[in-house]
Amino acid sequence: MPIIGVVCGLVVLGMAGAVAYAQTTHNQIVVGIQIADVPVGGLSVDQAKEKLFGSIQRYQAQGATVTLDSISQTATLQQLGVRFDVAGTVDDAYKVGRSTKMDRLVLHVFQTSSTSVPLRVTIDQTMFQNSIREFSEMRNVSVIEPSLTITDGNVSVVPGQDGIAVSTDVTANDIRSAASALQAVQIAFQSAIEHPKLK
Repeated sequence: MPIIGVVCGLVVLGMAGAVAYAQTTHNQIVVGIQIADVPVGGLSVDQAKEKLFGSIQRYQAQGATVTLDSISQTATLQQLGVRFDVAGTVDDAYKVGRSTKMDRLVLHVFQTSSTSVPLRVTIDQTMFQNSIREFSEMRNVSVIEPSLTITDGNVSVVPGQDGIAVSTDVTANDIRSAASALQAVQIAFQSAIEHPKLK
């Protein structure tokens, strides 16, 4: 019985300490929380916003890699219509484990691994589609169909010309998924020869 009493006493003291700790950190994001790969646990909302904003700026500086066949170039995320919601994301992180006092208590006492909150990212569809079209037009060449010309009773054939069709299967969702995790954005285009329908 004495041993049980000591154990119970230690548990009660531990829980009381955890409660006190949770109360003193009520204005901070719970320890162990990260946004994408940016640790924000233990920070105030303002501190987390500042830290996340800095990480996003460094991430945006990398840009997106656009590859067409073997030729690569860098595009800005702004060109692709990518927008980051720092305030909304930090608010999401702050709410983790805060639905009840017991949730906060359990997180503070028992959490042993980090919890990742996705970064809120939106994409302007018009800007995205316009950028994709502009990139594809770097190599896109329309097919020219053969034609007949008649001049003074003489018939001549104007031969057609092959074209180059450029396509990509990258979608706005692919870009959003990469950006929300602050991962490299890569867009690969493929080109193929298109032949005239008439020969």
